[in-house]
Amino acid sequence: MQKLIPGVSVDKFSNFAKSKEVIIAAVSFILTPIAISQAQKLLVNVPFLQNNLTIGLIIVAFFLFLFATKMEGLVKTVGMAIAGEIFVSAVLSFGAVQQTLNKVGLN
Repeated sequence: MQKLIPGVSVDKFSNFAKSKEVIIAAVSFILTPIAISQAQKLLVNVPFLQNNLTIGLIIVAFFLFLFATKMEGLVKTVGMAIAGEIFVSAVLSFGAVQQTLNKVGLN
């Protein structure tokens, strides 16, 4: 087999695409935007959360995390990864909103 990098054979990376970590990352990367958009659609129907989507997304992430802990195997790991990504997305969006309000002078 041809060595593209001296001292590193391709055989070491042949099972990389089949590893659990890569599968979890790919699935959560694909499902997280879908989960966030569905959560936002549901949260808009709740009067208190219409203006507080950040709090709503944090609540959704918390309940998704609790739900995922009851699962087993790959579903548990993917669910926890998606919950974590929703939480991080909510926190980052809150920071962006605060920066915008500070620039405009509303905060």
